[in-house]
Amino acid sequence: MIKYKKGKIAPLNLFFMLFVSRAIIGFTVSSSALNSRYSSDLVYSTFIALFITALVSLPAVVCAAKGKSITNNKILSAFYGLYFIFSGAVNIVKFAVFSSSELNRSAKIAVLAGFMVIACTYAASLGIEAVSRFGSMVFVITLIGVAGVIIQGAGDFSYLNLFPVTQNSGESILNNIIFSVCSTNEIVLFIALAPKVNGKTAKPFYFSLSASYLVMILLIAFTVGVLGDTASLSAYPIFEVAQISKLGSGERLEAVFTAFWIFAAFLKVTLFIYCAGESFSCRRKRLKFAACGAAVFAVSAVFLYGSALNGKWQIILYPAFALFAFVLPLLYLIFGRKRNGIEEDNGNI
Repeated sequence: MIKYKKGKIAPLNLFFMLFVSRAIIGFTVSSSALNSRYSSDLVYSTFIALFITALVSLPAVVCAAKGKSITNNKILSAFYGLYFIFSGAVNIVKFAVFSSSELNRSAKIAVLAGFMVIACTYAASLGIEAVSRFGSMVFVITLIGVAGVIIQGAGDFSYLNLFPVTQNSGESILNNIIFSVCSTNEIVLFIALAPKVNGKTAKPFYFSLSASYLVMILLIAFTVGVLGDTASLSAYPIFEVAQISKLGSGERLEAVFTAFWIFAAFLKVTLFIYCAGESFSCRRKRLKFAACGAAVFAVSAVFLYGSALNGKWQIILYPAFALFAFVLPLLYLIFGRKRNGIEEDNGNI
């Protein structure tokens, strides 16, 4: 029996948080983000991405199993902190753009981003135990929301809309696989969260990975079955399905979808800010979380109002993901070592 430890979370809580964090990616993905048609071939490209992601995550998982934590290296930990700030900003941008375009067109994007960052920064400062408890609640809400959309929208589903099975080119399918793999920042979150888990981490991580991917496969197939070819014309296909679906009273489910999406987005950004704060050495915890939150907002403002990436965000996101999710964990697995229960570096990293 695992005894409770202060500042630690149960393996099940790790599963809840990572599941929600990965599942939210598909809620607002569109053909414009994929640069391809939103069609049935996304089902098997996502399924292939699941196995590739499992392989990519092996170095990080093995490091955790052997008690090697990259975050114990101050230099590498600081670099990971910068990556968490960057990733948090990307998710803030997605939240602000979706909210302003679908929920309230008159709202200012910067204001939405600012409120979200402030709330997430405060939540992160409460500690991993508080965040994990919230994650458990969001997990349940997410499942209810997904089930509600599918059940209420089942009347509009048609198997004919799933054909032809392949509509995208081979290059587009490959790009979609790469997109799915490189969107799984939960591998990097796992690296920072694994030392906070009171128990084994491999099973909850892989269960969360598998479950979230399978939920997305189900949602993609259902969305294509409901919308057919028009899914490619929609900015947010799954959200459109929620708009079409109705409750018994005649009310649409978009409010329910919006609620669990906001909760999930809040949890994910909070995790990034928390992991960023924990990556930097500072005795005043509230101060470092506030600094990380401010940095996330600053970077998100650059993305929202600047033209630094100019639509070519893959140039930064894909190599950064490969470096922090696979290359550095692999090098640390090979060259990092433990002596007398204390992890050390042998100078090769």
